Amino acid sequence: MVPKWVWRGALAIAIALVFLAVAPASQPARARGVNIAVTPEVYDHMQYVLDRLGYAYTEIQNDDLANQAVTSLYTSIFINCGSTDSLPERPAAEIRQFVQNGGTLYASDWAYEYIEAAWPEKLEFAGTIADEQTVEGTITDAGMRDFVGQDTLSIFYDLSGWVPITQVSAGVDVYMRNTVEYPGPSSDLETHPNIPVVVGFSYGSGYVVYTSFHEAVQDATALKLMEYLVLIPVTHELWAAARQSLEAQGFTILVVNRGVIDVEETRTFSVTSSQRDLRFVLTFEDPALTLRVKRPNGEVFDEITSSTPPITIDVPGAEAGAWTFEVVANDLPYANFPFVAAAAEKDPASTGGDTPAGGAPGPSLLLPTLAAVAAVAIVVGYLFMRRRMTGRTPPPEAPPGYQEPWTPPPPPPPP
Repeated sequence: MVPKWVWRGALAIAIALVFLAVAPASQPARARGVNIAVTPEVYDHMQYVLDRLGYAYTEIQNDDLANQAVTSLYTSIFINCGSTDSLPERPAAEIRQFVQNGGTLYASDWAYEYIEAAWPEKLEFAGTIADEQTVEGTITDAGMRDFVGQDTLSIFYDLSGWVPITQVSAGVDVYMRNTVEYPGPSSDLETHPNIPVVVGFSYGSGYVVYTSFHEAVQDATALKLMEYLVLIPVTHELWAAARQSLEAQGFTILVVNRGVIDVEETRTFSVTSSQRDLRFVLTFEDPALTLRVKRPNGEVFDEITSSTPPITIDVPGAEAGAWTFEVVANDLPYANFPFVAAAAEKDPASTGGDTPAGGAPGPSLLLPTLAAVAAVAIVVGYLFMRRRMTGRTPPPEAPPGYQEPWTPPPPPPPP
């Protein structure tokens, strides 16, 4: 007879294998909670934009930027213009380390000195030479255009001495360009077309955003742009994980839409298909959201509600035309809940990552499949043996008063 401890151990192993079989092969990376810090207001006031969105933040002092024990407490740091006034030396190494470790940094106007000290290879600046002016800017980022609702935007430079960007290196994202006036090499006022005024770049696991203008003085329309600029660092970690997965599987990203949503609202986006494989991705933090994808004729292709991001919907060989993808919220922990919705495509013949093209299960399904088969085999074997043992006829019970016959002890050994 097989000892009980053997079957109990086998049953425990079976339960563990069943858990492995039903659990996802690899859990998606979850973004940590956003913890925002802001430097004191001087010439700019990012606190105002954060208050509009209802996002909590902690105000830190300029000297804290050189203290890694302080900066490591936060995921996003906003540096207001003028925050360099009290620092004799820019804490370049400390700021670089903060972003390297996954933090996001936002700086405006005169806070360019932090960017210049930490990443001189990324951006080149003209210095504090431009005068007060209002210019018409062109939004070059599709996600920002969608959030703001227009392609161009008036930007107000409220103080003279603001800092134009003269050059960006490869890999720097340009979100907006303006045609502005400032003195050239001869000190005469010159017109400089399409210079970058909102830029961002990755460094290590983090991201840096810089604007050459102040946020709090813009009109209501431009403030929508400011809210989007807050969402870039706030959602960076969420989007970085999703983007890495898409690129690893051979997808080309078509559009990235950062947004905010309230209870019972729907946010709608679109992308044009060229009859390639489409993938729609929605990433967020914790509560359940719905991703709904519609065909060019308006019919719903698929709809998934989940509290485990990212939500992914694949459309193999998507028909040509404008596909719509919607984000729907039913219950949220707070207003202006941030999310990132994106669309990507790849050639149907291309392969990448662990996504199977069809037929036999791909590598990501192999372990759960084998685990499920092994678990079922162990459970069935256990139940079969249990039935056999419990089905045996027990020995007859002794009658009342029955005693075992006395057996004499063996004789002692001879001397």
